[in-house]
Amino acid sequence: MSELTNDRSPAPRPGLGAGIREKVVEALQTCYDPEIPVNIYELGLVYDINVDEPKGEVSIRMTLTSPACPVAGSLPPEVEAKVRAVPGVTKASVEVVWDPPWTPDKMTEAAKLAARHAVSARRMIRSSALRGVGLVLSDQTVGDEVVRRCGPSIRGGSVVPGIASRCVPW
Repeated sequence: MSELTNDRSPAPRPGLGAGIREKVVEALQTCYDPEIPVNIYELGLVYDINVDEPKGEVSIRMTLTSPACPVAGSLPPEVEAKVRAVPGVTKASVEVVWDPPWTPDKMTEAAKLAARHAVSARRMIRSSALRGVGLVLSDQTVGDEVVRRCGPSIRGGSVVPGIASRCVPW
């Protein structure tokens, strides 16, 4: 495994695809954990990024927050597809590992702050839902798209119609 930088992310290995590596990191930052509104790179789920620039091959070692993670079957293929779409990448592979296990101390400080905010927002949603109030929490830019993060509404068990064209629950 490569050494970690100050922000706990894997450091690039000398001479190995620094140009492609930055683009891969940008792609990883568009993949989100569905339960925590933080990208998987900032969450510390990505343990290692290996780039063979001459061949355009990228391999990623990552983990999930839990072996029982509800996206265990869909997140790794999403990561692989997004990495494969990076210009210059001809082959991408993702290996999910459980050792070392993920812990919150692998998160960047920004991710920890966002996670704390999400927990507070969930508490607000629960108390609002008990009163029958729909709640839009924030807009978040994901790539070129603005995604509206919102809480559930008691009305019909879904988000109040007209609040957002695409509403992603936290």
